[in-house]
Amino acid sequence: MSKILAIDPGKVRVGLALSDITATLASPWGIISRADFEAEDFKHIRQIIAEEAVELVILGHPLSLDGSTTLSTEDAEDVAQRLVKNLKVPVLLQDERLTSKEARKRIAEAAGRNPVGRSGTNSGWEPGQRNRRKPPKKVLDDAAAATVILQSYLDSRKNQTQQETPL
Repeated sequence: MSKILAIDPGKVRVGLALSDITATLASPWGIISRADFEAEDFKHIRQIIAEEAVELVILGHPLSLDGSTTLSTEDAEDVAQRLVKNLKVPVLLQDERLTSKEARKRIAEAAGRNPVGRSGTNSGWEPGQRNRRKPPKKVLDDAAAATVILQSYLDSRKNQTQQETPL
């Protein structure tokens, strides 16, 4: 078996999640700041793929609740095509409807509090900062949303009878 990397590309940050070696359990990996999926983003993602022995990349595919496409859908599809061109592993799109909401709910439940909406504030936290004990909720949401996307994919594979076709 092999590991699977999930990518949830946001406008500011890219949420990342990684499966275990059996490809049954998803865990948050972290975030990277987004630079419109240029060379630096691909460099980070290729490094993760190499270090973690990833053999498949899952990309969040944001559709509206009724299944129609949005501007975010087009952006994700463009990112998917650029990933295919820049990575040496297959890339699949995974429906991500309601994953951010589910991620916030799971974070709140894990913290022992009721799920609430975001405050919309930005604490200025960046990965690698040592002067803060934990990142702001929005950063946690990005990695958690990637985790929900990946776990959804992993769960769907258990019940799937036909083979997927990578992009």
